[in-house]
Amino acid sequence: MRPSPRTSTIIILGLGLFAAQFAWVIYNTYVPIFLQAGSPGFSADATLRGFGLTATQTGILLTIDNLAALLLQPFTGAFSDRVHTRFGRRLPFILLGMPLAALGMVAIPFALASPLPVFIACLLIMVIAMACWRAPLFALMADLTPSSGRTAANGILNLMAGLGGVLAFIIGSLLYATYRPFPFWAAALIFFLACGLILWRVREPAGSAPESAHSTPNFLQHLIRWLSALTPARRQSMFFLTLAVFCYMLGFHPIEAFFSSYGVTVLQLSEANSGLVLSAAYIAFIVFAVPAGMLANRIGRRQTVFLGLILFALVLLIAFFTPIVSAMLVCMALGGLAWALIDINAFPIALDISPGAEGTATGIYFIATTLAAVAGPILNGWLIDLSGRNYSMIFIIGPAFFLLSFLFMLGVHHGERGLST
Repeated sequence: MRPSPRTSTIIILGLGLFAAQFAWVIYNTYVPIFLQAGSPGFSADATLRGFGLTATQTGILLTIDNLAALLLQPFTGAFSDRVHTRFGRRLPFILLGMPLAALGMVAIPFALASPLPVFIACLLIMVIAMACWRAPLFALMADLTPSSGRTAANGILNLMAGLGGVLAFIIGSLLYATYRPFPFWAAALIFFLACGLILWRVREPAGSAPESAHSTPNFLQHLIRWLSALTPARRQSMFFLTLAVFCYMLGFHPIEAFFSSYGVTVLQLSEANSGLVLSAAYIAFIVFAVPAGMLANRIGRRQTVFLGLILFALVLLIAFFTPIVSAMLVCMALGGLAWALIDINAFPIALDISPGAEGTATGIYFIATTLAAVAGPILNGWLIDLSGRNYSMIFIIGPAFFLLSFLFMLGVHHGERGLST
């Protein structure tokens, strides 16, 4: 049994997610505004030169990061199971992807005065780079941590991500009000700092490379071998978990993608402050990230996920009927609590359904999340346009898909803490 890593090692690894979440909050808050500014029915600062797209068109463009993740994350996760370098299996992906993502963030605000294809090209640089290192980072956490400690370690990683998100909402708002490119450049700086600290302090465990590290079967062959190695019961659990993850992410992603648009058009907030209400969810997520793991250790991971799904569905229904800033702050805080119960525990379930192939399991898990992230913004953008630019529609899809996720989770019977049978 591998020893538990020092908490400081997991925290430093979590700096990667801190940087990533900081960047994604800036991206998801301001890029949709850039894309829709100038469109009839969309409120934005008259000095902002946007591209005048509809909500549906914006939803389609907001999926390019998820399409990149869908195409790349399963391969990078599985490939990192087999590759071997002097830096290890996972670290090369992190050390290459982070600096490239930083360059993309620097370029995005420069492209605002350019034609739309140039702006999209800058988005692509950032999102492709991000897709290359996320799965290997989570797989590295699994390499460093025994099964019994993965819920706590995942809680720490998500805590770091939550801290990055809150900082992005608060600092990003101030920086944006000063000069529009500043929050993007701050994200790039954090990427470089996080990358340097991970290179300096994180070491992959010795002997973690599998026997097949030097073989090069293609991903499909690797996936077939992986599925064949699972027992029928574990294959069933992975199948239903994948569907459950897809459904709850389908309900969650549109909120992130369009909340700043909701803030500008419904809550009548400024561009700079349009995402601040959502920071309540991130703060609650931070507060409950570790307790969510502790609760799962007491009542079980699956039961904790069930509780989060029910709570989040109720919160979104309330949010739909209360478009008031004070009420929305409460709803988002409760939503952050519910999301901690779900997100902290679903990923460790996937890892422990498939012990010994954590990189592949991570890739499959992120296939589900990215498929949902592709479909969700497009579906919500279409509903927003269909309803006459009613951005409150972002709260309608969630409850239905959380219910479906609950039903699929009933078919998951493996993946609890420390159980290998």
